[in-house]
Amino acid sequence: MMHRCVFIPRLESVGGKIAYVVRARWGSRELDVVRMFEDGKVQVRNLSFVAMGGYYVSFPGEFDKYRGVTRRENWATPIIEIRSLLNLSSGFPTEDEKRMVCEKYPDFKYVLAKARLSCSEIVEFIRIWKTHKDVELLLACGFRRIAKNGSFYKLSAAKKKAVVLFLRNHPEAGDIKLSGILEMMKYGKSLEDYNDLDAFRRKTNFPSASFETMDYFGNHFSASNLYSASLEYREHIRLVGRCGHDTKDSYWKFPANFRKAHDKILKEYKNVLAAELADLKEREELERKKQAAERRKRLELQKSGYAKVIAKYSGKSFSIGKLSVFVPQTIGEIVSQAKDLHQCLITCDYPKQVISGEKILVFVFKNGKPSATAEVFNTGKIGQFYGNERKKNIYPTEAERDAVSEWVKKFFEPARKRNRLKEVA
Repeated sequence: MMHRCVFIPRLESVGGKIAYVVRARWGSRELDVVRMFEDGKVQVRNLSFVAMGGYYVSFPGEFDKYRGVTRRENWATPIIEIRSLLNLSSGFPTEDEKRMVCEKYPDFKYVLAKARLSCSEIVEFIRIWKTHKDVELLLACGFRRIAKNGSFYKLSAAKKKAVVLFLRNHPEAGDIKLSGILEMMKYGKSLEDYNDLDAFRRKTNFPSASFETMDYFGNHFSASNLYSASLEYREHIRLVGRCGHDTKDSYWKFPANFRKAHDKILKEYKNVLAAELADLKEREELERKKQAAERRKRLELQKSGYAKVIAKYSGKSFSIGKLSVFVPQTIGEIVSQAKDLHQCLITCDYPKQVISGEKILVFVFKNGKPSATAEVFNTGKIGQFYGNERKKNIYPTEAERDAVSEWVKKFFEPARKRNRLKEVA
């Protein structure tokens, strides 16, 4: 079973670390279900999330068929989103909990004195404070959102000072994210201007739009058609980069005549695609010629080896009625047979298998024309035996099978001892 519980946060020392712990309460039953440590590690147990229902808890010993529940009491890494449980704003520390924190980190009392922090914020700010002591100043000024932003601490000292000064002069911007504050500083804009930009970004679905972009749209596009204009503009910028131009160059980014500039870049892009297609075809042709040359070279090398191995079957043909059976004496004959009967004799490199002593190929002609091909292993056993592989019935006739069997009895020479040993090995 699962239960909709009341969640109560607190601070606790777990294994020598300060932890934010959330306890689930259902009637008289209670269970700690979430822990977030000062090092950022998060653990959960017996917790699940139901769409449209929120978080539910399965207490130990209860059966629960729903996926996502940790049925055991062991703590584990969460597999569901628990952000809201990690930021319960209703949970503020007791004096005893503050004392516990300050006993481990005596200087953190100055941070606690600067702002009223929830239990989860205390654990979060302990992690930040360990490496960035200036978080105390940010909290003292009321810049809580910036204090939580890790990117702020990567700024240079001068840039951080400028951000703090800007927020002091514009306290109404304290809830704006850092990237927004930096944009306002760069362009000298007010919070009202930034709110206009934010509304423009949502309306056009263009999250990376700048103040310059918004002004450009206002001067070159209809206010009633901003979304479709945004799609076309972003495609324009993509094509500019695709054609090798600098997308930050104002000539391309903010052209005086957008329609003319867009038509120009479309024409150039078509030429780029045509050049790329021609280059691709050229490389494919070179690769095809390379592979063909390699195949020819391989066949040339095989010719002498094949002729030596197969010489013992020269002149050993067998005829019965309209059928004649023989061993091809050259690789050229194998190529012709493969072509006439649509067989894979060259594709599967049968000449190499013949040269290695694994098998030989035996051809069957009917009325002087190719009719079938059989492979005969070095033990004398007949393997694959097929006729024209483009026909409905690709299998040899009974007369063809009998003719090949007769040829094997008359002319086949058992493999030499070294070949048998090689086969066994």
